[in-house]
Amino acid sequence: MDKYSDFFSSRVDSLKAIQIRGLIIQGLDLGENEASLPSMLVYDCGNIMTLSRKLFDLRMGSESQTEDELALMSDMIQQYSVLPESQSLAS
Repeated sequence: MDKYSDFFSSRVDSLKAIQIRGLIIQGLDLGENEASLPSMLVYDCGNIMTLSRKLFDLRMGSESQTEDELALMSDMIQQYSVLPESQSLAS
């Protein structure tokens, strides 16, 4: 798994995502921003690079430039949608 690998594709399920969040809370000093970590932080970020950027920004008390949500959704649709070839109904 590299820093850009998608957590979902890497078989990180919801239980693992919550466990990772718990380890983050225990192991990192996020200042007073710890309470603002969503329960599905790992899935929300998608990969290690985005997660690390989010945690850094929380620690520093700043907000990073967020990606356009529509572009992100479009990318996810392209990545995870595999449609079968159209079959003729008139056989």
